Amino acid sequence: MKLRKNVITIILTAVMLLGMYPTVEAKAASGIPSSAVAYQGNKYQLYYGRMNYRQAKAFCEKKGGHLAVIETSRENTFLRAYLRQKKCTSAYFGVTDYRRAGTWTDVNGKKISYKNWKYSLKAMLKSPGKRYAMLMNSNGKWVNGDFKGNTKTAFLCEWDGAAPSTPKVTSVNVRTGVVKGKCDKGTTVKLSVGGRMYSAKTDSSGVFRLNLNYKNLRGWQTVKLYAQGKHQSTSRIVSFKAYFLGKKK
Repeated sequence: MKLRKNVITIILTAVMLLGMYPTVEAKAASGIPSSAVAYQGNKYQLYYGRMNYRQAKAFCEKKGGHLAVIETSRENTFLRAYLRQKKCTSAYFGVTDYRRAGTWTDVNGKKISYKNWKYSLKAMLKSPGKRYAMLMNSNGKWVNGDFKGNTKTAFLCEWDGAAPSTPKVTSVNVRTGVVKGKCDKGTTVKLSVGGRMYSAKTDSSGVFRLNLNYKNLRGWQTVKLYAQGKHQSTSRIVSFKAYFLGKKK
């Protein structure tokens, strides 16, 4: 019984030490505001200004980023929630068909694969002056607008490849092998132990939960933990040793 208590104390001490690591991020490009929000290692910021598409594009690029490009439904959901948080009804981002009507491409001219239009492409062709995509916070759908900048216009800038924060472990269940912790919203947290890799996505609060195959873990093990961002960028890798109880064979 005494030995078991000592083992548990060792495990919890290792977890506490891991949690004390400061959050480390890759050096951010100049121009990324401290208020920018993170998703899978990328940063986003909502701006307002009397700018048209080309002016907003140049504005983001001057800051080291680009007009945001939404590539997945999860990213779309994240940015919709961000607009709602900022009480912004809609915002332009980096998708347009100004090069060729009906062919929607990103800021680099690449044809988009993910799309979430409210209206059909055929219907949008009936509004030839509206060549730029807007994200709506009401339903997360995209609509086409003119992006003329005649009035104060909202748009999203994005910075690629900013490494996610180092994940922090908040608890380990020594009976079930469930590891919980916190990291940036929308990142994938990976844990390597006993020759196996485990991964989990953080939720909307930045919380992750990893379920280890506990019955195969016994004795001292080296644990490696890190977070992976949107374009394979990774956080600092944290390595530590912990004693696992496992199950007797």
